[in-house]
Amino acid sequence: MRYLLREASEIVESFRKINSFQDFADLLEVDYFWFKQELFAVPLEEKYTSFTIPKRNGESREIYSPVSGIREIQARLNEVLRLVYEPERKQSVHGFTTSRNIVTNAKNHCNKKFVLNLDIKDFFPTITQQRIRGVMMSPPYNLPSQIATTISHICCYEGKLPQGAPTSPIISNIVCAKLDSELRLLAKQNKCFYTRYADDITFSTIVKNFPLSIAKITGLKITDVSLSDNLISIFKSNGFQINFNKVRIQGDNQRQEVTGLTVNNKPNVSRKYIRQVRAMLHDWHKNGYVQAYINDSAIRYQKNKNRVNFSSALRGKIEFIGQVRQKDDFIYQKLLTFYEKLIEREIIRQRSLKFDDKDYNNWCDSVDEYALHIINNYIDAISVDIDNMKECIQQGFDELDKLRKKQDPDYDLPGVPIAYAFKYLPRKIIAMTAVLSHYFREENVPIPEKILDVGSGTDAVGIALGLFRQKMSFQITAIEPCSYMRQFAMFRPSLPNLEVLNVNGRLGDWFNYLNNNYFNLIFMSSILQNSFENLGNSWWLEWANELYQASTNNARLILIEPSVKVKLVNKMKWAMESSGWILREQLLLSDLFPNVFNKGCQLKKLTSLKQELIGNYCPWPVSGWNTYYKYNEVIHIYSKNNQ
Repeated sequence: MRYLLREASEIVESFRKINSFQDFADLLEVDYFWFKQELFAVPLEEKYTSFTIPKRNGESREIYSPVSGIREIQARLNEVLRLVYEPERKQSVHGFTTSRNIVTNAKNHCNKKFVLNLDIKDFFPTITQQRIRGVMMSPPYNLPSQIATTISHICCYEGKLPQGAPTSPIISNIVCAKLDSELRLLAKQNKCFYTRYADDITFSTIVKNFPLSIAKITGLKITDVSLSDNLISIFKSNGFQINFNKVRIQGDNQRQEVTGLTVNNKPNVSRKYIRQVRAMLHDWHKNGYVQAYINDSAIRYQKNKNRVNFSSALRGKIEFIGQVRQKDDFIYQKLLTFYEKLIEREIIRQRSLKFDDKDYNNWCDSVDEYALHIINNYIDAISVDIDNMKECIQQGFDELDKLRKKQDPDYDLPGVPIAYAFKYLPRKIIAMTAVLSHYFREENVPIPEKILDVGSGTDAVGIALGLFRQKMSFQITAIEPCSYMRQFAMFRPSLPNLEVLNVNGRLGDWFNYLNNNYFNLIFMSSILQNSFENLGNSWWLEWANELYQASTNNARLILIEPSVKVKLVNKMKWAMESSGWILREQLLLSDLFPNVFNKGCQLKKLTSLKQELIGNYCPWPVSGWNTYYKYNEVIHIYSKNNQ
């Protein structure tokens, strides 16, 4: 998504002339006072959420994901820095840059006598706030001290470059510019080729003996190599260290690899990779999508608890093969054709699917698998001591009970998001699946590719979960006025097709976003209506107009409302129809998928997990649907035209 509206040349020129904080705000096209507020008034601990992901060697990597305002500032600054950096980019740089990737990186080292691979140790954390400031004050940027300091402040967390921030990749390239120049010169002097992809350094040569001024081969193993003092000193003088555990050299009689691709002849994926993709396709063909999904998930979760959906992951692997081997490659074409036939079969099967008891139980089991791992993600991300788990979650439920009293819970307590997941996730999964099953199967409506979820609490994740059995080419954007969405943002690594934009209820920011994006499915629910309850009709009308302008011609807008809020429902209905939306249908959510609601208590695995952790502390939420909730959600379906 692009944030800045001006032409690239204007942005670069403004960057060169920046001289004050006001100039900086104008460059990023943000309000001056909001800019200062987000940078200096918001506490650091509220600017980032953190979680860990496992490395291949069994260690973990800490990811710091910016939230709310600081993420938008970083995204805007990232656009500026990329435009400024591109003219200065070295030919040897292939990571985090336009039109370059691991394939272009590998091509530089094909058909070589020797390939030497290095790795920079602790790449991002080594790039400090002070180093960024120094680079920004030096040629070719020559920024004033105040601006350079502000940029380094925006880009760093606790004085270091965080993994997970939008600005970190481009900043790393900028800081490495001097290193790239010196290593490129060293390579040229020794008849070698040099490239860098992020923290992966590669030298290669066609000469008979590898240059001793770069490295010396000391044995027959690929790890038997000693780096020259000259090479080590270049890294050291630029503030970096080499990870000596990852140094390796491969001759042309061995399998030579560069950024995961073999380069002995031409860039290619490994045979093991192709066999893995073929096995996933055959599993889907033989055992069905759900079973293949669970089988693949069981393997993946042993290594990585962050969810990547099966269909998208499989398509991504196939497209990667096509990227490396080219689109006309026989193996790529064969795998892609197999995949598309399976997708077509799945869509046809699901459109004709009738949820009897057996089908429902199978579906419920697969939802359990998904939701269980997401709740475990909550627990892992918060790092709650298991000895205090029961007390922690009980405290979380107590805090959530404040919502009924119209009080704000303390969302910083670690038990709150876990309790929240237990309380609402299964219900939202079922509700969203019910809606989607009705409108994108039985009504034969094309499955949407771009979904907007507005003010709907956990519905965005519910949509992602509910759609997991369908075509996986969709992208969900969640615009949330709810403060608990900050906690919910930790789901993002589990749902790569979910983008969370927490604008804290600023309607102007919502409108600006809608003006520049288009969607073919829009979800809304009563949380947004609550935030508009005391506003005048003009806000409702303006909001409905913006939704109309942001949608494609074949768009559907689905409002999910509690029937008890008749006044608010009628108010929204008036705004929608006044803006051009056509009300297509109105019905109760319980009418869409009665089997699911009548058997909601069958989410046995989630119930067992909850009882294991906290016993029978509070009623399981789905057990109250027949009494308290009464399935009273009303569904209003609007369309932009009469098709």
